[in-house]
Amino acid sequence: MFFAIKRLENETEKAYKAFEIYYSLKKERTRKKTSLILGHKNSYTCDKWSQSYNWDHRILEFENKLIQDVYDKSLEKIVKINDKVILAWEQVVNEIIRRISTKPEEMKNLSLNSLYNILNNASKHIIVLNKENLDIASTKINNVKVDEVEHIGEDLINGVLNDIQAISQD
Repeated sequence: MFFAIKRLENETEKAYKAFEIYYSLKKERTRKKTSLILGHKNSYTCDKWSQSYNWDHRILEFENKLIQDVYDKSLEKIVKINDKVILAWEQVVNEIIRRISTKPEEMKNLSLNSLYNILNNASKHIIVLNKENLDIASTKINNVKVDEVEHIGEDLINGVLNDIQAISQD
């Protein structure tokens, strides 16, 4: 069995094995239960080892490190998702500019109010997509790939194009 918490230099092999057992008990973790598993008549030895080798403190440090690692990975993914949102907005603006300059006939009915509505709808769409993807990142942080949120830009562009097309046909 691989145990992620390192053995202390001065810790005996027996004490370390007891520590592994103690840690593995999770919610049922007690020195008394550890002692019973080891076949000891009482918890005196485990109490002594626990105090001498700071079992609870080492577990707390280890688990805090795990939590910090998950937080750091979450933050990385959220930053990448937000970068994709910014890229999606750039694509929307570039597509609108491209349509205005290359297809003026499609854009003739596009008033400032219509453009505002298109951008407002795109904004709502991005907020919803961003929230969905942040939820994915926070609930499945170790499994989600940033590529899974590629659709932000594509969905947004398609929505904007549909809005422009609908207005140009009015």
